[in-house]
Amino acid sequence: MKTWNSIYLLCILFLATQARAQVIYERTYADASSSVDFPVELSDTSTFSFDNEDICGRIGVRHIDKYGNELTDNWFVVEGFSSGYYWIGHDSILIWAVEGAWDAGVDSFRVYIWTPDTTRKIVSRYMDSRVVIGGAFLYTLNRLVYRQGDTLFTLNLVNGIEEDSLVVPDLDTVIEFEKSILIVSNTSYPLLLNDRLEVIGIWPDLSFLPFNVNEALVLDSFLVGIDVLHPLAISTYNIYSEDQMSIDLAGSSDQIDEIQSNKNNLFIKGRSAGEDMVLQLDSTFSFIDILPLEIPGLDKQMNFRYYPERVYAWSTDGIAKYDANYRICYPYTDPTPIEYVDISLDTIWVDSASVPHPHDEIILIYLKAVVSNHSNDTVHSYTLHHEEPFDHFCFDGVYLYEYDQQLIEPNRSDTIRFQLWTYNAPHFQRRVYIHHANHHLDTLLFNNSFLVNHLINSSNELTSKQIVLYPNPFTDYITVSEPSESMQLILFDQTGRLVESDYEQLEDLGNLLPGIYFLQISTGNSTSIQKVVKLE
Repeated sequence: MKTWNSIYLLCILFLATQARAQVIYERTYADASSSVDFPVELSDTSTFSFDNEDICGRIGVRHIDKYGNELTDNWFVVEGFSSGYYWIGHDSILIWAVEGAWDAGVDSFRVYIWTPDTTRKIVSRYMDSRVVIGGAFLYTLNRLVYRQGDTLFTLNLVNGIEEDSLVVPDLDTVIEFEKSILIVSNTSYPLLLNDRLEVIGIWPDLSFLPFNVNEALVLDSFLVGIDVLHPLAISTYNIYSEDQMSIDLAGSSDQIDEIQSNKNNLFIKGRSAGEDMVLQLDSTFSFIDILPLEIPGLDKQMNFRYYPERVYAWSTDGIAKYDANYRICYPYTDPTPIEYVDISLDTIWVDSASVPHPHDEIILIYLKAVVSNHSNDTVHSYTLHHEEPFDHFCFDGVYLYEYDQQLIEPNRSDTIRFQLWTYNAPHFQRRVYIHHANHHLDTLLFNNSFLVNHLINSSNELTSKQIVLYPNPFTDYITVSEPSESMQLILFDQTGRLVESDYEQLEDLGNLLPGIYFLQISTGNSTSIQKVVKLE
C-alpha cells in the first residue's frame, strides 16, 4: 500500500525553497460561455481547447501559445449538439460532433483530426435527428469505433465501409483504454470490447469497486477513483488483470479535492498542513513530485487542469449579461504576478444618425466615445458591448464589438468611433460597456459603462442610392456594382457582430456558417444595409 507519508518531508523542503505560485498570463475569450473544456497541452506547450458550446451548440477551436497569444491561422466552427475531443498523440486531436442546425443531413455525425497546421474530416455519417448521443473511440489510421445512441459501429477508414456493429440496450458510458473500450449499460452487464467489438471481458457488475465507474479516470490499463468509503485514499483497478490497489494518503493529507489524469500521469489535488498541494504519480503510481498550488486570488469559482510543469485555471468574467471565458496559466515555480489593465469609458455622444434606405425602419446611430487607459501598459485591444431584449433562441441579447490595433498610451485617452442602431423612435437610449483591455482583467468596474441619451429628431438623416451587390446568395466573396476605393463593406452576423470588413470587395468568406448576414455599404456621404445569404 502506497502512502503520502514517504513524501511529506519532501513537501516541507520544497515549500521552504520555492516561491509561491502566481499567474504568468491571462486572457479573456469574447462571446464564449463558461463551458470551455480542459486544454490539451501540445509538445511546444501551446494548447488546444474548444472555444465554446453555447445554447445553440456552436463549438470552435482555440490554439494558444505558451505566452497566451491566440494562433488563429487554423480554426473551424461546427454546430454540435453532442461533441468531444481527446489527444491521440503527435500533437493531433480527434474531434467528434453530432451536428445539427445548418449541418443537419446526411453527414450529421462527423469526426475530424486537428493538428496545428490542418483540420481534416475523416468521418461523415448520417445520424437520426432523434439520436443526439455520439462518440468516437480507438482511432487508428485504418479503423475507428463510433457510437450512435445505443449502437456501436466499426468503420474501415480506408474504404469507408462499416464492418461491425453492436447494439447495447440502454448504453450509458463508453470508457476508452489504449486498445479496448469498457461499455457500461444501465440494464446489462459491463463489457470490455476490442476494436472489432468482440467481447474480451465481462462482469456481472462493477459495484464491488469503491468508486463510481462513470466518474472514474483512465490511466494506462487502470480505472482510478477516490475511494467513497475512505475519502483520503485513491483506489485503482486493472481492467485486464483485475488487480486492485489502494493508495492511502491519510498520513499526510487533510483532504483530497480532485484527481486528474493526462499524458500518462496522475495528478492528485489536495491539502496538507493547510496548504494546497498537487501530487504527481506516473502510470505505475510511483511518486514523481509534489508541488505547492497557489489558487489565484480571484473572487470566482475556478476550474483547474494540471500538467507536470504548469497549471491552467479558467472561469468567466464580464459586466452585466456579458460573460467571457478567462484563462490563466502559471508554473508551479518562479511565476510572475497577475497583471491588470484598467480602462474606463468616460463619455459617449451621438455624432450623427442616418436612415440606410428610405423604406427601412432601422436608423443607424454614429457615436463617439472617450476611452481612458489607467494602467502602465499601452492598450492595443478591448471589447465594447450593449444589450437588447432577448428576441430569439440562439441569442442572449448581448452585442459585442471587438477593437484591435488600438494605441492608447499609459494614462492617456483616445476618442473612438462606433455605431449602434435603433428603430424609428424619437428617443435613443443605450448603456454601453467596455471590457478586457489587452484581454486582461480590470480591477475597477464602476467607470466601465456609460448611458447614452439622445433625441433622434435632432440628427440629420442621410439616404443612399440603391447599390447592387453580387453574388447573393454568396459562398466565398461579395462585391458591389461600381466599386470604388472609398466604398467600405462591413459584414455583420444576425447578432450584430462584425465578422469581416474591407474596401470594394470581401473575400475568403468560405469559413462562415451558412445563414443570413447583413452587409453595410458606406461611402463618403451615404450608408446602406442589405441582407445577404451565405450558402454551404
